[in-house]
Amino acid sequence: MKTKIKKYIAILLGITLLGISLNSKQSPAPLTQTANAATTMVQLKHNAYVYTKRGVRKHGKSLKKGQVFTTHGTINIKGKKYYCLSKARYIKSTNVSAISNQGKANNGFQITLTKPAMIFNSKFVSTGKLISAGTQKVAYGTTKIKGYLFYKLGNNQYILASTAKSSGTTTNTEKDKTSDSTDKIDTWLSDRSDKPTPKEVRSLLANSNDKLGYAVYFSDSQLAQVKNHLWEKIQSYRIEKGYPAYKSNPELDTFIKKVSSKSANMIIYADDINGADLEKHLPSLASKGMNAIRAVDNYKYYGNYLGAPAIFNIKDRNPEHVATEIFESLKNDNFYDETILGKDDKLSYGSLGLNYYWDGRSSCVGLVFIEVTGSSQEWIDYYNQN
Repeated sequence: MKTKIKKYIAILLGITLLGISLNSKQSPAPLTQTANAATTMVQLKHNAYVYTKRGVRKHGKSLKKGQVFTTHGTINIKGKKYYCLSKARYIKSTNVSAISNQGKANNGFQITLTKPAMIFNSKFVSTGKLISAGTQKVAYGTTKIKGYLFYKLGNNQYILASTAKSSGTTTNTEKDKTSDSTDKIDTWLSDRSDKPTPKEVRSLLANSNDKLGYAVYFSDSQLAQVKNHLWEKIQSYRIEKGYPAYKSNPELDTFIKKVSSKSANMIIYADDINGADLEKHLPSLASKGMNAIRAVDNYKYYGNYLGAPAIFNIKDRNPEHVATEIFESLKNDNFYDETILGKDDKLSYGSLGLNYYWDGRSSCVGLVFIEVTGSSQEWIDYYNQN
């Protein structure tokens, strides 16, 4: 008798669950539901994709392990929890660890960038990546590297303490070398033009043996020659590795020219370029199926300044020699090497821009490079026709 009752109950439960299932199909619930509108700081436990509000993975969007983001609530997409980065960008909750609503936990504290900041590693070498002003990060204390005060961001990333503030206060409580007027770190752009005056040019060239290393100078013509030689080397390198040479694209070339026209633009667009977030700047290519981007924007690439990607012989003003130095330094860095090569990308467009930077006392050359590709039939047709 008890067995029959159990079977009867099981049947009723099955019918009930079936009814719920059928009802859910007839009246589908919204794709997303806000679970928590609180602002939360999260850090990626490993590389993560970005998704749309419908749970569709965004092509070419990949966030790196260790990055910290301010999220704006959580949502449920198809039964899975996501953190909201912005209106159209979401990441799976399983990819992150929450730091806290106040940005303080695990001995970390929230800082806000007051100036664009170069990211360095523990060996005091620049990664070539910039964090834009206004960005919030979580720091895990401060440290001094070769006499300079830095915030520790975790994942072997450091930024100068003078470029950020903590808990609403500035970080000038401990004097560091960034305040020295002869320091070669310039964390922001002055109001000066990128081009020195004729008098300043004469001074630069006259002091070519200056131990401070401020004698980087190229005229527009010389910089154009450096760029042409460097582009030839990049194209030859790509062909040597079995890939077709990069094709040019008017939209991409126009954007590169805009970015490299002045150092201020290289700062403004650095986040989007280094983060491969370029759809809004390359709408035509995006509409044709662009789904992979390799790019680098470093407004202080070639020169003798703190944290330069490589040690250069800045007394050599021969354009071809300079192009060779830059090319070799790119090849000797795994990230830059794969970027200029466009590793594993065949149907690609590429473009290069250089910019001469001058702040009134020191100078260097900035570099911006972008490679884009796609794999859809629409992209293949577009590439073959253009």
